[in-house]
Amino acid sequence: MSNVRLIDETRRLYSQVVQSERMASVGIVAAGIVHNLKNYLTAIQGFAELLAHNHPDIVGVEEIVIASGKMDHMIADILAKSRQRKTAEEVDLNTLIRRELDFLLADAVFKYEVEKDICLAEDLSPIECVYTDFSQAIGNLLHNALDAMHDRDPKKIAVTMARQDEHIEVAISDTGCGIAPKDLERLFEPFFTTKLGTGEEDEPVGTGLGLYMAKRLLEPYKVKMKVESVVGEGTTFRLEIPLKV
Repeated sequence: MSNVRLIDETRRLYSQVVQSERMASVGIVAAGIVHNLKNYLTAIQGFAELLAHNHPDIVGVEEIVIASGKMDHMIADILAKSRQRKTAEEVDLNTLIRRELDFLLADAVFKYEVEKDICLAEDLSPIECVYTDFSQAIGNLLHNALDAMHDRDPKKIAVTMARQDEHIEVAISDTGCGIAPKDLERLFEPFFTTKLGTGEEDEPVGTGLGLYMAKRLLEPYKVKMKVESVVGEGTTFRLEIPLKV
């Protein structure tokens, strides 16, 4: 190996080590923050359940109880992963996707302005996984699809699921702005984002962690994630989930 190639390879490996250390530090800090957030979430859950019990006629209270319960499970899962422990269960992907879509109804744009084309596969057997791994990943993809259509018209999200040979394919499509070819190869890099809004006028603001986390959460299950996008037309994310994960 020439000296130039050796130097380039050393720089590449050094960059990977720095990135790994950076993400490890972020993970430690995040675990600490999540642990503290659990205390406040407990209060939200308690008051929401009390309100639901005393005033069951109030619209939206039950959704608060369900959402806070989901957050509690996510926090427990994050903390378990920080200790390298997690519990798998049999999960019905149809139910999971429907719940994620129901949670999005809290967004007025999604509820009133987005055309929804949902075609699930009711005859599929459950898969064994950590529920929050898939709910977070699919939830992130759905939120990304919604954000991509911020200033687009018409707005349409299509979610399809079907068995393909030895895997289940879940496809999430939008009619958003699309992704430039130069950005496709960087989509799953941590902290890379194409959402450069400032938060004004409800513009989406990206952290650059949504797709990164989705990919990392699904990697242990050997899920393949594919992206098809045309600038100005929209994007489709396809998940190929092995039947035996």
